Amino acid sequence: MLCCDYRLVADDHALRLGLTEARAGVPFPAGPIAIMKHEMPGGFLRQMTLSSRIVSPQDLVQHGLIDALASKEQILENAIAAVRDLASQPAFEVVKKQVRGGLAADVQALAVAEPMLSCVRLVKYESRRPCGPPVCGFPG
Repeated sequence: MLCCDYRLVADDHALRLGLTEARAGVPFPAGPIAIMKHEMPGGFLRQMTLSSRIVSPQDLVQHGLIDALASKEQILENAIAAVRDLASQPAFEVVKKQVRGGLAADVQALAVAEPMLSCVRLVKYESRRPCGPPVCGFPG
C-alpha cells in the first residue's frame, strides 16, 4: 500500500492494519524498510513497528498514510475517479519522479546489492509494469 500514488481504503470498522513483524519474529527486509522510512512519519513508523500495534483505516488517515476512505459500494467508482484525476495532470509523471524517484533508485540498488534481503518487486516508472520477476522468488 505504501508504494501506491493514491491510497483508497474501504471504510470498514472491522478492517485492521499493522506492521506486526516484530511480534511475529520476522525482521523487515531492506526494501520494505526503505519504503516505510520514505513514506511514514518517523514517530509513527517507530510506534507501529516496535509495538506491532493494529489500527483502523481511520487512524491511518490521520497520519496521512491513507488518502481517503470509501464505502464498499463506492470504492471502485472512487478509485477510478482518483486514477483519472491523477492521469489527467500533464506533469504527473515528471513530478512523481521528482518526489519518489530517489526512493525507486534506493530500492533498486538494495535489490541489486542484497537481493534476498530486499524482497521487493521492481517497477519501471515509464511503463508502470513489473520489470522482471520478483527479486526473492515470490510469485508475481
